[in-house]
Amino acid sequence: KDITFANNDVQFEDSTGIDHNQFSYGLKKSLFNYMHGIGFELELNERFDFEIPQTTIHPYYIEDCLTAEANQTLKPNAKLIWLGSTPLLKEFTKAKRGKTKQVLELEFHNNTNSFKVSLDKEPGLWLAEKLSQAKPQQNNTLTLAKVKTDFENQFDNFEQFWFSKPVQTIKENGLLLL
Repeated sequence: KDITFANNDVQFEDSTGIDHNQFSYGLKKSLFNYMHGIGFELELNERFDFEIPQTTIHPYYIEDCLTAEANQTLKPNAKLIWLGSTPLLKEFTKAKRGKTKQVLELEFHNNTNSFKVSLDKEPGLWLAEKLSQAKPQQNNTLTLAKVKTDFENQFDNFEQFWFSKPVQTIKENGLLLL
């Protein structure tokens, strides 16, 4: 049927046979809470009166998409310059769901602020070394192509690493790509 202004319900037949009305109360409750700025801490299962499967989407997926660089094409001949300080490194073990992993926290300080990022230990050590090499006083021409090749010789998926939240934070605080 034709849709007219403010008549937004689109009639359709769902071949899965699911009862869409079962979502009505939970969606109305969620919308009401959102419009009043409340209930953000509620788990999804608390909004519906039936079991909801666990999500498979990373909790910060939308935020990461919104904060990602608009143009994510990497220019291989771009030079890396690190204007920040040498990070303080702190190793610790993190346990989650019965699995443990070694984590490296990099803490950066300058005249006006400080910030920390955490990475898996080995990529974190690798990044700390690259930041040291990318300082202007090193007179080292560190190109993105060299960095990518070196990363991929030791680890997987440079693009995923390069556009990760910790690396984005470092870029916002003095890692330049020229």
